[in-house]
Amino acid sequence: MDVCSQKGSSLAVALDGGFAEGLAGLRVPPVARLRMRRSGFAGCSTVDLPVGEYLDLDAFTALRYRVLSDGRKYVVSIRTENWITGQKEDLWQAFLFSPAGRWADVYVPMRRFLKTWRGRVMEHEHEMRASRVVGLGIAVAGGGEVEPEGPFAIKVASIA
Repeated sequence: MDVCSQKGSSLAVALDGGFAEGLAGLRVPPVARLRMRRSGFAGCSTVDLPVGEYLDLDAFTALRYRVLSDGRKYVVSIRTENWITGQKEDLWQAFLFSPAGRWADVYVPMRRFLKTWRGRVMEHEHEMRASRVVGLGIAVAGGGEVEPEGPFAIKVASIA
């Protein structure tokens, strides 16, 4: 995914036919056990912006995802510059629910994005620095409390 334009209060992300499919589950293949630390999810995100460049989503009340999915629950994310250290990014996540088998415009209100660390919601309430966004992402979980193990497929036409 590449960020291709931002004008005023609109944002366009071109995905060149962004498509993710696979098998979500908790089992780690024996050949991957030395490299993998966690399993049960798969995800992708935008390429990193050059240092000092940001997407400014401050004027947004929601993001619109144009997707064709299998009906699973997906997790969408916003990465922002860390407001304390300016180093490692903060991750904000929200669920994306879409109908199976047809293109849909799914709106995710900005207030639904919660600050997380390794997939867990942070206990204290935090405010997102929406003017300092460094990336967007989408992920799927499988083999846990959220979704069962099994195949997944999602196409993302745009995020606006």
